[in-house]
Amino acid sequence: MNMASFTVYVAGPVLRPGAELAPRVGWLFAELEATAKAHGMQLVLPTYSERLDRLAAHPFAQEIRDRIGKTDATIAVIARPASAQDISGHSIAMEAHETALAGKPIALLLEDADLPPPRLLAALDRVSIYAFGGPGTLDALFENLAKDLNDMAR
Repeated sequence: MNMASFTVYVAGPVLRPGAELAPRVGWLFAELEATAKAHGMQLVLPTYSERLDRLAAHPFAQEIRDRIGKTDATIAVIARPASAQDISGHSIAMEAHETALAGKPIALLLEDADLPPPRLLAALDRVSIYAFGGPGTLDALFENLAKDLNDMAR
């Protein structure tokens, strides 16, 4: 398996109608896409789906499991909420947990270095933690994911 064949699921804030994302999240997703492309990887970014939002808990969880099952790893983007009403990141813990259950690597990407990683996510197997802050952070993230995935493929 080579890097070009890896697909990475991104768990993170979702822009919903009538809501706003934290200011840096859209920019961070664009940076993730560009860096993934430079490393020959494909991303599955969070996108709004009215159908998914309307699902009850168990069908929702199954849909997320199915999506994660089609990918090789997960990046969980942890960002500060845009407002008290911001629910855009509520499923991130479940998505990271499902990735861990599937035995796949997880990278927690903190919006900035002042944001502490959620303790439950930091305790998952196969997790690496990165704080976005400067040049090279995303390159290191993708290089380490590729290493983990190549090691698993052996």
